[in-house]
Amino acid sequence: MAKPSAAQKRELLDAISMGGIIRPNVHPRTLAVMEREGWVEERATSGFYKHAMFVTLAGREAVGMLPEGDKPEVTPAGEVIVYRIEDRDGRGPYNNYPMDFKRNKIIRELCKIHASPTTHPAGQLDGITSDNGFTVDHYFGFINKASLARWFTGWGERLTEAGFYVSTFAARSEDILHGRKQIAFAKGRARYLGTSPVADYIA
Repeated sequence: MAKPSAAQKRELLDAISMGGIIRPNVHPRTLAVMEREGWVEERATSGFYKHAMFVTLAGREAVGMLPEGDKPEVTPAGEVIVYRIEDRDGRGPYNNYPMDFKRNKIIRELCKIHASPTTHPAGQLDGITSDNGFTVDHYFGFINKASLARWFTGWGERLTEAGFYVSTFAARSEDILHGRKQIAFAKGRARYLGTSPVADYIA
């Protein structure tokens, strides 16, 4: 079977929804080529789409959906390295900590600054929803150091002060849901790699 043509790539790009689901208007022959190339895959979801075709990380890169600097970092085994801000208990920086007034003050400031649906969209506004497989088992993170640093730029010192670190995980591509600015991954199925100071990644 021939490699995907430029026209087929454009067709696939036009058929990708914000949440990564392939809309039904793509030609079956194009879909077959893309599936063979590993650019799309079928997944069972718990939402409206019980079985749907999703674009993979390789597919996003092939059709130009990953800007320069946002290419994923992968392990030799092909797992995607995920970066996540969390505390020692695995909780992220947008949670409420009722008994920790100092941390809560920093969190409130962070939430206020990160309220923009354009630069810091909530998961649902970023295309990560139950319709494309998001569940309580998914946690938010980033597919490389650059996207992590861009999201939290200027907050390195405050996040450290609030008791957060950067944890890294190796996740399978099928366990990752992609938004425009962030990803969600099945943390329980990911391989924990380690924890580093925030200052190692974010100024």
